[in-house]
Amino acid sequence: MLPDAVAGRAATVPAMGTTTSLLAAAALLAAAPAASADAVASVKGGDVWLPATDGGRPFQVTAAGGDSSASRCAPPSPSLRSPPPRAPARPSRPRPRRPGPAGLHTGTTAPLTIPGTGVQQGEALPKGARLVFRTVTVEGDQQPRFTLRAPRGLRLRGLAPAPGVGFAVVDRGTYAGRTSVRVRAYAASKDAEERTARIYALAR
Repeated sequence: MLPDAVAGRAATVPAMGTTTSLLAAAALLAAAPAASADAVASVKGGDVWLPATDGGRPFQVTAAGGDSSASRCAPPSPSLRSPPPRAPARPSRPRPRRPGPAGLHTGTTAPLTIPGTGVQQGEALPKGARLVFRTVTVEGDQQPRFTLRAPRGLRLRGLAPAPGVGFAVVDRGTYAGRTSVRVRAYAASKDAEERTARIYALAR
C-alpha cells in the first residue's frame, strides 16, 4: 500500500478516461515495489512515476497516454483527412472550323444532283445557271453556320450537299428566289471522324 502522501498526490492525476485505464493503473500500483514514506510521486506525460527505493531510475506506475478515450475518439487532424475525390475532367470539345470562302463551280456539268431543280449529276448545267459552294469541315456534333449567296443578278433555286455532310436552312420561309440563305451544316454520321465537303447552291 502507498504512503498517504503518495496516495494524496496520485489522487490529483487526471482521470484515465476509461474503466480499463483505471484498472490497469491499479494493477500497476499493486505490482510496484514498496516505496518509502518520504517517496514523492511525479507526473510526466499524464502518467505517474515513483522513485526507486534503492536510488535507481524511477519507474512508471500508470499508462494513460496510450489508453485515453479522448485520444481514441478524437477526430483526425484536418491535415490527415483524405481530400474529397475530384470530379473527372470533361473532355474538351474541338472548336468548329470556319467554312471556306465562297467558291464558283467552273465546270459545265453538274457534280451532283440538285433536288427540286431538274439538274442531275453529270448532266449539263442549264444555260445561264451557276453553282456556288462553301467548303465545310465538321467533326462529331459540330454544326457550323454560314451564308450562301447567289452571283449578282441571279437568284437561288436549290441546295445540295456533297456526300459526308448534311445541312439545314436557318432562315425562316423558303429560300428559293432569294439572293442569299443562311445554312447550318452537320456531319451525316455521328462518329468522331472529321469530314470535309462542299454544300452547293444553284443560282439562275
